[in-house]
Amino acid sequence: MGSRFRGIVESVKRGGPRILAVLALAMFAASPVVRADDPAPNPSGTPAPGPSGGQIASWSAELIRTTDPAPAIPELVLFDKKLSVTLLPKNGKLRPSVDVRGAFDKPGWALYIGQTKLMAPQQKGRQTFSIVAYLNGRTSDLTWTARGPNGEEIKEKVVLLAPEAQEFRVGAVWGEASVFLGLTSFHYFQTQFGSFDSKTGMFGVRYDSPRGSSKFGLATDVNLTYFTLQASPSRYGPQTLAASIDGTYRPNWTLAQGRIQPTAELGFHYITMLSNGFPYGFSNLIAPEIGMKWQFDVNPKTGWLFQLRYVPIAGLFSASEAEMNLLLGRIWTLASSHRVELDLGYWKLGYKPVESTVITNRLLYIRIGYSL
Repeated sequence: MGSRFRGIVESVKRGGPRILAVLALAMFAASPVVRADDPAPNPSGTPAPGPSGGQIASWSAELIRTTDPAPAIPELVLFDKKLSVTLLPKNGKLRPSVDVRGAFDKPGWALYIGQTKLMAPQQKGRQTFSIVAYLNGRTSDLTWTARGPNGEEIKEKVVLLAPEAQEFRVGAVWGEASVFLGLTSFHYFQTQFGSFDSKTGMFGVRYDSPRGSSKFGLATDVNLTYFTLQASPSRYGPQTLAASIDGTYRPNWTLAQGRIQPTAELGFHYITMLSNGFPYGFSNLIAPEIGMKWQFDVNPKTGWLFQLRYVPIAGLFSASEAEMNLLLGRIWTLASSHRVELDLGYWKLGYKPVESTVITNRLLYIRIGYSL
């Protein structure tokens, strides 16, 4: 199996990375991202608009209410546990929303949603309502408050779980493209040569397809080291170019009440060294790639990203001839729906072009990125 893999993963030194032309076609679009402000229900009592006022999405949201031993406000009745999601235009964006319908029957008490009074105190009779609540991400909270005639209050929090819900910038539904700049610590070892170490700059581009109702998607990224800041031996300045193209699968299930979303990745990885006079190195390695990515939403505005990728060069279980990529990222969503990302990453490559030669390449990097 090792010889078969090497036959497909290594080409001539002067070949050039034509695969990047294919990857670049996917890098031109802007992005849909989850919006991150407070719930904004409309207490007008009118149901969510139909197609004339918004787009009916194929997603649904689940209304989760604590009922053991009993709801905090038993006089509050919410009719639907599964809600259809509608995309409504607001501030130049399409925001996911749901129509929450219910009734309240507690004479002398008023009902609030957040800070908005939904119902004034009534002497008797059951009152019904319908509100439009905007979703803030995979999970959104609705806080209900029943306020009595003497100022007493009873609060109850209801969770809206919608793992697939997202906000789109109007006219930008092709996916998310991000650019990155960073610094690297580069180490290279080869039998008969020894070690080479350098500090370089880094440039990266990443594209993720839209996260609609489909579980499947596409992810590509290209990373290039450039501009050697320090090198030992100082007469050399090789750089590394790496690119990936992966099909992605995002299951319906989530963890931590929807705050952790896993994504599986399967595709191909390309890596080469740009010698710049360096007499050693490797060129044009192409091999399968498998990976997992987890995104953890701390709140609608911030989150964490962890990614693990494995590239088997000589065989699926040959750890000595493989590439391992690890990434830990911190994500901030801005009011404009663009994202800022700060990543700490590490990759290690082991490779034996011939039996007597061992190549090890390690890269530790820190970078900052911005979604277009």
